[in-house]
Amino acid sequence: TFRPEIGFTQKRFLNRRYAQAGIDYKLNMSSGNHSKTNDHFININYRDRLGFLDLDNQFGFNTFNTSKRSRQTYEFNYHTTLSSRHKAGIFVLKPSLNAGTNFIDDEIRNSLDKIVEYSVGLGVDVPKYKVNSNIKFGQIILNTGLSDDSDKLFTSFSIYYKPSFIGFLNSSTFFLRVALNDFNFSTTTRNFTEKSISMGMN
Repeated sequence: TFRPEIGFTQKRFLNRRYAQAGIDYKLNMSSGNHSKTNDHFININYRDRLGFLDLDNQFGFNTFNTSKRSRQTYEFNYHTTLSSRHKAGIFVLKPSLNAGTNFIDDEIRNSLDKIVEYSVGLGVDVPKYKVNSNIKFGQIILNTGLSDDSDKLFTSFSIYYKPSFIGFLNSSTFFLRVALNDFNFSTTTRNFTEKSISMGMN
């Protein structure tokens, strides 16, 4: 197995104070069981601040190749996040908008899968009382030519509290997490909804 990796990051990109750009490349070469694998991973990222907005962009291109045409797949992905931070009294508000897409071209199966994801979120922190919380709504859409298309709507909520009055538990964090996922498929009999609630201390 041979897995080299190289990367480069440039701060103050294009002479912008908050801009940072980078690129990295990974190679995965291995052999065994009478086959050889040769995978390539390229990732480009760009971060910047536009006024009060923080911008984070990720671009990726990957190729997966295994000898004897047992696998030959190309993947392109893009993800962007816009976020900001605002103080309102004792609260710190952190709204965010996320969007991304993923294309997977499988030449062996002659299929093209398309995934689109977007979400909006709001973080609400109360530093004075060591409370952090976040709520998020979003959707993931999968279109594929060989099996069921799917549509997932999701909601999540989490809150963390680090008390400062319980003696030996001062370094612990109490948490509550709630999630709701609604799955819909082309074959409607496969539709289902899942819910989860977890709470504890770590």
